[in-house]
Amino acid sequence: MTKIIKGNLILDKDTVFDESLEVHGSILGKNGNKYELKVAGNITAQDINAWDITAGNITAQDIAARNIIAMDINADDINADDINAWNITAWNIDASFILCEKLEQKPDSTLTARKVINNRLTYDKSTIDNSQFIKQEACNAYGQVLRGKKPDKLSEKLK
Repeated sequence: MTKIIKGNLILDKDTVFDESLEVHGSILGKNGNKYELKVAGNITAQDINAWDITAGNITAQDIAARNIIAMDINADDINADDINAWNITAWNIDASFILCEKLEQKPDSTLTARKVINNRLTYDKSTIDNSQFIKQEACNAYGQVLRGKKPDKLSEKLK
């Protein structure tokens, strides 16, 4: 079942929906504050601005969050500290950390991230693989990372 909200959804506290959520507007925090949003199913909205977002699939024009956990994310712009997803399709991604199975971006799009791990199935949190750390400025439409210069020191990698 899907809960439909005509207009904006204004969060004034951490919120949980036990169903899918379709918002015919934006999801915003009251007075510019950010709150956690957990949805049992999928989220569809114009813009999403929340602290933590957890959902099956997320589709939005713009997504801004500290953490995003989803099966699929489809957006033009994603701005987050951490993204943990199976599939990401986006125009622009700006994140500190991306963990996903499949990363697809539209042609001439940009990816800025301190760390990209393109295969979540082989990711091991207990080890550090230098090839996983990159200074990244571009990504082609099929998710192939165009690598910049690798940081020389671990301290540079973790900045």
